[in-house]
Amino acid sequence: MGPDSEFEAKRTEEEEKRLAGLVEGLGDQEKEKIYQREDLMPYVPLFSEVITSIGAGGHDYLWMSQQQELYTGGLSASPLCVGHHTSSSRLQRGILFSSHCLEKNFKHMLDLWTHIINSPDFTDVSRLSTLIKMSASSLASSLVDSGHQYAISSSAANLDVVSRNHEILFGYSQVRKVK
Repeated sequence: MGPDSEFEAKRTEEEEKRLAGLVEGLGDQEKEKIYQREDLMPYVPLFSEVITSIGAGGHDYLWMSQQQELYTGGLSASPLCVGHHTSSSRLQRGILFSSHCLEKNFKHMLDLWTHIINSPDFTDVSRLSTLIKMSASSLASSLVDSGHQYAISSSAANLDVVSRNHEILFGYSQVRKVK
């Protein structure tokens, strides 16, 4: 018995149907509310930084960390902001999840991502506080080396929507937000 060659296509089709059903159930105001949460944008980098360093799936951060070290070469998440392919006044935003592992550990790696994405544990306030302080310290120390880049990013923010969002996510605005 071998792997189902149609598995990926079937899974993609099922996910698309499930997502379409969920979206159909939303009213126009609910859709707009979900897509337009600009007030949460400045927190996406912080979320991306801590999401792989906290507990998940009913496990604490120590267990998750041990599993990541045991089965992967690392798990990371980072904000993504790129210009829309058809219009310079639009952009596409998201979070890029990346990881790598040996082939024999692939299932373990996917299990870790399932825990992280489906059931992150934000209840360990002490751990979150530590991670936020570490992030703030890292950003503050980058000011000396990258001050010129922050200035360029700040200036470019007035030019177009992509640069403005890039400044919010990666520029001096982010340093001020985390401090």
